[in-house]
Amino acid sequence: MDRFPDGIVPKDLAIRSDGGSQYTSARFISALKVYGIQHEVTGKNRPDQNAYIEAFHRSIKEDCIWRHDFTTFREADVVIEKLFHD
Repeated sequence: MDRFPDGIVPKDLAIRSDGGSQYTSARFISALKVYGIQHEVTGKNRPDQNAYIEAFHRSIKEDCIWRHDFTTFREADVVIEKLFHD
């Protein structure tokens, strides 16, 4: 739990996602329950309800992913991490 150095998840923490298969999987739902994180699901065909993350993903694609020809997941991980930490 790197994101929570003290091991304490803030109260009322929520994640908002679309209804994609990753976010409705039993494993994902179980992890949210373990950490006490609320799950808010946006309406079908309603990207406006998830506008911040949609804009975030678009920025990563434009500023990083589409500018590189990655050959491995590790290479992509290094470059994307550098985008956030430099």
